[in-house]
Amino acid sequence: MARQVLIGSRKFYIVSEPDGSRGWMARVLEVLDEEEDARTMGIETSGATRSEADERALGVLQHKIREESVTP
Repeated sequence: MARQVLIGSRKFYIVSEPDGSRGWMARVLEVLDEEEDARTMGIETSGATRSEADERALGVLQHKIREESVTP
């Protein structure tokens, strides 16, 4: 399952899947072009539910984007 997130002009997917008995795992991909080529952002989170894992991934992504905008 995937959730699309737009931050500014950038598009991301939070991709979630069951993680065995541990709940859910979510990872973040950035869409690079109109052909939907994507790269991993190196963000992986887990949670008891899909929503929890997704929200954690989104929080980490937002923090990473803020850091990028501050770093010269």
